[in-house]
Formats: sequence, C-alpha cells, structure tokens
Amino acid sequence: MPRPIRSTGLALALTALVAPASQGQAPVAGTGGGRAPLYLRGVTGAGPMPRIDTARVAACAGDGRADDTGCLQRALDAAAGAKQPLLLPATPAWYRITAPLRVATSVIGVGGMPTIRQTSSCGTRQCAGLRLEQGMRGWIHNLHLVGAFQGQPGEFAHNISVGGVDGVTIQGNVLESPVGDNIADNAQELDRAAARNVLIFGNTLLTPARCAISLVNVSSGWAIVNNRLVDPVPWVSPIDIEPWRPSSRISDVEVAYNEITAGPPRRGASPGDYTGVVAASGWFDPTPGENIYVHHNYGSWPFARFVAVVAGKGTFRNVVDEKNVPGEEPVP
Repeated sequence: MPRPIRSTGLALALTALVAPASQGQAPVAGTGGGRAPLYLRGVTGAGPMPRIDTARVAACAGDGRADDTGCLQRALDAAAGAKQPLLLPATPAWYRITAPLRVATSVIGVGGMPTIRQTSSCGTRQCAGLRLEQGMRGWIHNLHLVGAFQGQPGEFAHNISVGGVDGVTIQGNVLESPVGDNIADNAQELDRAAARNVLIFGNTLLTPARCAISLVNVSSGWAIVNNRLVDPVPWVSPIDIEPWRPSSRISDVEVAYNEITAGPPRRGASPGDYTGVVAASGWFDPTPGENIYVHHNYGSWPFARFVAVVAGKGTFRNVVDEKNVPGEEPVP
C-alpha cells in the first residue's frame, strides 16, 4: 500500500481516488511524501483532481496483443470534446500502443494501475508514449507508462512529452524505460507555446535512456517534488535543465524532497554530460534562465556535487543548492 501523506491540509497531494496497483503489476509511485513546494507555492498544476463520477471510460482491449493506439486515441478525443476526464481501467495485461497518444484532457487509471506500453522502439517523437497537447489543463494520474528502451538511447521517445500546457498535474504514476526521457518538454516544439504551471508530484521514474526529467525549451513554474528517481547507469544528468537554442528560457523550477538513486555514467557517455544529479546548463543559450531551487533531495549518487551549474554561452542566475544529502531523507 502507498505510504501515507505526511503533511496535512495539502490540497495538491490528494490521496488516490482509485485502488492501488496489485503486487507485481507496478511499483508503488513516489516517496509517500506530501510536502508542498517551498519556493514556488504558486505552482498548483491543475488544482484539485477532477470529478470522475461523470467521466468517460475507455473500452479498449488492453490484452497486450491488440494495437490499442487507435481505440485509446478515439477515447481521448471523445473525452476532451466532452470536457471530461478519461478513465482507463486496469487489465490483467497491458495496453499496447505503437504511436504517441495525443492528450488534451485528464487521464486517470482506475481499478488498479493500468499499464500502457509503447512497443515501437525508435528514438524520435513518433515513439513517445503520451504527448500533452497545447492548451491542455488536467491530471495524468495512476498510470504505468513503459517505453521500449533496451540499451540504445534516443532523443525524443519520452514516456510523457509536454507541450504548451498551462496547469498540469502529473501525480502518482510509474514511468519506466523510455528510449528518451521519462518526462520532457519537447512536445512544445510542435506548437511553439510555453509550458507553465506543471506539478510533478509523487511519481516513480525508472531507468530512462537519457534523463528522468529534462527541460530544454520555454518552461516556467515547474515543481518536481516527492518523486522517486532510479537511474542506475545514466547517459546524462537525471534532471537536466538545458535550454538548447537562443529562444529557449527555463525559469522558476523547484526540485525538492525527491529520493534519487543515480549510478556511474553508462559506457559511451560523455563525461561532460553527467557532472551533477541536477544540471543547469547554459551551453547553447546566452540567457538560459533563472530561479532554479534545488533542496532537500536525498539518496545516492557517485560524486560530491549534487547540482552542476555549467556555463557556456550563458549562465543560469539564482541557482539555490541546499540540503541535498546522500542517505536518508533530511529534515527540512
């Protein structure tokens, strides 16, 4: 069973409205912590979880054999058109997809934690799992998303690719083995809108080919709290804040209260790509951004420096690195 939420009165950290995953189906999500952002208290994501009593319910095979891509996309489009969440029932097997699912409404797993498995193994955006569309506001909750990573990293085949959203909560999910990153803001490259007010709360992020979380475009107001990240052989920094062009800008990001396990670099990785668990890099952008708050993270990693501030064409302003310690969770 999930560990209880420790803080009281925290509307953002709602207890799950659905049954937890059965043993052997998926790991329990997150650290069990319920601490709110300290520096970015205005990051609310989508606010309270949406009502599910009138939500649409997906009716797709979920047998691990049929290609559920079309069925799931039709269900997502119908729910978004009705301005309702989509409920995805857990099955004894899993939902098989072969292309990204375009998501414009809340998606909530019910009856356990349903698994969506991307079986196409390319490293491009065509092999992502969920693509959060421009203008989306809502929750991604209680899903087990599995990529197709088997050793060869790619750039864009993420478990969740975030577009130009404004108010999204990603909570209580297990994201595993993407050919790219577990969560990244690359989908906004398709619509040119910034990603704002994103709360990543109480998830478990496992064995990405590249990053657990990467921000490289135009994003502001992201709070990454109470998650568990397991990256035993990283290719790059597990959390990479690295705007990659002069028009990019990353600002107001908080990374806190996460349990992070990171091992030595994967063979073939460039030493310069992995110098801290959290990297704030100005390699490509003369004004990369500001206000990166990294605090009270814990776990294990192979070097003394938890946050790497890397200067290139520019340097991030106001990077806070405090009380990030190996071992058990520190007391705030």
